[in-house]
Amino acid sequence: MKLFPLGPSTTGAIAGGLGTIGGLTTANWLKASYQDVNDSAFLFALIMFLASFFFITLITAALKHLNERAGKQG
Repeated sequence: MKLFPLGPSTTGAIAGGLGTIGGLTTANWLKASYQDVNDSAFLFALIMFLASFFFITLITAALKHLNERAGKQG
């Protein structure tokens, strides 16, 4: 069974799930480290959104690269 190339919806689901986990982990780490983040729900949500967006973009780019590479080989 080949893992790659993935379909667009599978790529989006993987990137979305891992990006959300990465964003939540980053926000919780900053919440524990900085009192300002701990005191403000808005700041926590903003950091989580931005970190999730960053990780989703990064993971989507990596999966696209792997899909293109698998397409050239197969």
